[in-house]
Amino acid sequence: MSLNQKVRYGTDFHKTVNVYLECKQWHPRTIWQQFKAMITEGARVVATMTANNGNSTSQAELRDGSVITVKGESLDVDQKAFIQDEEIKGTAPSWVV
Repeated sequence: MSLNQKVRYGTDFHKTVNVYLECKQWHPRTIWQQFKAMITEGARVVATMTANNGNSTSQAELRDGSVITVKGESLDVDQKAFIQDEEIKGTAPSWVV
C-alpha cells in the first residue's frame, strides 16, 4: 500500500498523519536543509565598481556606501556587478538599485 493510500484510507486520523509525517520526514531541521538546498551558498549583492587596483582586485561600493575589495578586474568603473563570496560574478543590469 502506498503512502497516498494510507492517508486516503486511514481510519484513525492521528495515526494517518503520524505515518505521513514519518514518511515525509517533516522535521524542522529537514525542512531547513531542504530550503538551504534551493539557494546558493553566500549572499549575492549588487555593487558599483569604483576602481580597478591592478593586482586582480577591484574596489566596489555597496548600496549602504561602504567600499569593499573584491577579486577580479573584469568590469570598468561605474559598472554594476554581482558580487558573491568577495568575487565579481558578473555584470548587473544598470537599472538594478
